Parts: sequence; C-alpha cells; structure tokens
Amino acid sequence: MRYIRSFLVLLFSLGSLSGCTSTELASSLYKQGSRPHYKVGTPYSIGGKVYYPAEVASYSEEGEASWYGPGFHGRQTANGEEFNANDMTAAHRTLPMPSVVRVTNMENGRTVVLRVNDRGPFARDRIIDVSKAASKALGFHTNGTTHVRVDFMPVESQIVAQAAQSGQILALNDVLNHTGGANVVSAPSGTVTVSSLDGTALPPSGSYQPVAYQTATDPQAAEHMGNVLREPASYNGGQVVTKTTTTIRNPVYIQAGAYASKQKAAEISRRLSSLGTTTVQETQRGGMKLFRVRVAAADKNAAQRIQSKMAGMGFTGSKIVNN
Repeated sequence: MRYIRSFLVLLFSLGSLSGCTSTELASSLYKQGSRPHYKVGTPYSIGGKVYYPAEVASYSEEGEASWYGPGFHGRQTANGEEFNANDMTAAHRTLPMPSVVRVTNMENGRTVVLRVNDRGPFARDRIIDVSKAASKALGFHTNGTTHVRVDFMPVESQIVAQAAQSGQILALNDVLNHTGGANVVSAPSGTVTVSSLDGTALPPSGSYQPVAYQTATDPQAAEHMGNVLREPASYNGGQVVTKTTTTIRNPVYIQAGAYASKQKAAEISRRLSSLGTTTVQETQRGGMKLFRVRVAAADKNAAQRIQSKMAGMGFTGSKIVNN
C-alpha cells in the first residue's frame, strides 16, 4: 500500500516538476470531458442471469473473448470514462472498474495488459470483451472471437482504482513502467506489431501455448452483448496419442481446445478426466503440429451435459464435434 501511495504522489507531481501545461498533464493522466470514477456496483440481471460484481484479491479464468467498438466509440463506459476503440481497454461482467488484467490469447500465445472500464459481454457465456486495438494486438480482430485466459493484476489494479477514486485515469503504460509490466507480449512463433503501442515486447511466461480452431467469418459488432459469429468447422482426422480408458460406440466429442504443447495438452486431459474418457489427438494445421484435447460422450445429450460441466471448470470455449 505504501508503494502504491508513493507511486501516485510521484506521478501526480510530474506535471509541476517538469513544467507541463494542464493539457499536457491531462494527456498523461486522464481524458478531458470524461467523468471517471471507481465502481464495483451491485448485483444485476441480464437475460435472466444474475451477475455479482465484487472486489477480488485474485482471479483467473479461461473462456471465449470477443471485441467491440463499432457503435460504441465515444460513448460513456459503465464507470464514466469515454470509450475509445483505439485504447487498450476491456469490458468485464464483475471485476471492479477500473482494474487491470492480463489477457492471453490461447490460440497464438500473444498477451496484452488491459484496463477494465466497462461491463459486458453478455452473449454466449463469453468472459471478456476487448477494444478494437486490443483485438488487433491479440491477433483475433478478423476472426472476431478467440479462446483466452484472463488474469487479474492486483498491484496495478490498486493503483488505477485509487486514481479513479480521485476522478483521474492513469495512463496504463505509466503504471506498467513503474510495476515492471509491459502492455504487449509477443508469442514465440511470431512478433506482435501494433504501431499504436509503445510497450516492451517480452516472451510469454511458461509454455502455455495453445492454438485452437478459428473462423473465417467477419465480426459484426451490432451490439455490446458480444459479436455473434458462425460456429467454426470441426477438425477432421488425427492420430490418437493417448488411449481412452473405455470404449464408446460412435461417440460424440467435446473438444476443449488444440494446443501446441503436448505436455500442456496432457495436463488438460488429466484435468478433464473426471468428466469421462479423454483423448489427446495429434493433428497438423497450417504446418503446425497441434494436440487436440477431447472428452467422449455417448450421445449429443450427454455431450451437452459434459460441455456444461466443462464450462464450470473454465473451458467456456469448448465445442461439440462428431469426429
């Protein structure tokens, strides 16, 4: 807490120490015309489902992400900021606003740090909506959706929350520079190039590098309840590299994802083994070797029940496939 207070005092005094004008200071700390404030909120219901906003000490979840922007650029966010599709921001259903999260695209390994300043998404159990700029940095702008992991960053979140309580928006890069973070992390298979970002590119931590199915359809962000896209096609073929424990005739599969790391695929398979017979299948896609993790079900009804349980374990982007 002492570190956070010291950082805020230092940052707020930079304008007077360096001779900045009020306009220059505003460009670093907050946007003119907005009315930002710190907000957690009370429980609310959307589409018959109740959401419970709360302050958290830690949070990590895997699921589907989408992006929004068309029709919302310039509008006020849920905590009084002005939404800018070119900022590195996100909407979340329950996290405090503002707070800071690290979002990892599990399909390509790219990672960005975003400031949560809005509520949503509320469609198809997606866990986060990101800005247009963030979707480009994460590499799924064209596809519209992707499977991600969202991790809450407590120190950075405390800093931006305390600033918001004073009606100010801290520049995310300033916060990350003082906490040792970075707003863009490149995947080992390529480089993230986003001209509007000035964060330092770093290799992602760990070997969690899943690559999953993609869709060629264009996103249509008609409303802030998520981009509704056609379901991606199922995978075909593949070599079974881990044997099932039981045999099911003509099984229906629930696919958790496809991973570049065989070790990670095996770990996911073990986590899902309580739901039924699991397999890890090797396949090739775009010249890359992938390992698909699936759970077998006797029929479609059983598959839907397993998929629901899988979603409760954080695999909200799973798909039901027939082969």
